[in-house]
Amino acid sequence: MSSSINPLRPRLFGYATLFRARLESDRFEPVAVEAEDEARGLAHGLAEYVGLNADTPPASAIDPQEWGVSVPFGRCGLDDRPHEHVRVLGTDEAWCDRLDLDGAITTTPISEGECVTFRPGFVQRIRARPKQGRRVLVAFQTEDHTPLSGHAAAWAAPGAEVPDEAGERVRQTHSAFDDVVAAGQEQIRVQVAQFMEAMQRRLDQTEGLAGLQQEARRAGSYDAGPDDDLFDAQRDLVTLGVLAGIGTMRQGRFRFPGMFGAVAPLFDLVANPS
Repeated sequence: MSSSINPLRPRLFGYATLFRARLESDRFEPVAVEAEDEARGLAHGLAEYVGLNADTPPASAIDPQEWGVSVPFGRCGLDDRPHEHVRVLGTDEAWCDRLDLDGAITTTPISEGECVTFRPGFVQRIRARPKQGRRVLVAFQTEDHTPLSGHAAAWAAPGAEVPDEAGERVRQTHSAFDDVVAAGQEQIRVQVAQFMEAMQRRLDQTEGLAGLQQEARRAGSYDAGPDDDLFDAQRDLVTLGVLAGIGTMRQGRFRFPGMFGAVAPLFDLVANPS
């Protein structure tokens, strides 16, 4: 990368633990959780990943029958950007299910630490079985800041609102995803197109997006791709202070629920280390 700008600077990045769920009659049903426990679980999982001892109370144990799942989500963009690069950690087996604008659905296995790339025009979900005694941890990097304008959204049935409460968020979005899959290719094509058009309308009403993309281009963020160096640089930003902020749900350091469950945004650390 020839640019002298840190390619992490224009990125949205951080870590997350996936929502906890069980399969009941081939449908994902949420496990009842509290935000405080999810914060501790994320802090402990991340501490184990980076090799630090976080001084936070232990989180609740994970049932061996549980899954970790993301909320099904999609994104649109400008000129096929941004891409989001995701790594799934602490899992014995994982899959990515994707709906395409052409009506296709694909299911792809994900290996531990493998980088999966999400592009505009698709709806996807991650589902994973955690390793014994672990929580499924996700490392993510989105190439620019344009998703802050609201063009990455959780999947819902046509005309439905996505709930804010974590359990209903999991139940309703996964039911909507499974229902459109069962409806077949034509309904997938129609509903995904409507979903993308709704996000595009929000993009069209937002000023400044081209400038955010230009900053990302200057920094080499799009060219860097799923580079090991960028994930290593992200990992190096995790300190005991960062872990403490996550475990105590400090504003700006912990968010629940998101699309990846309990989320720890870290992108402010490049400009404002803490």
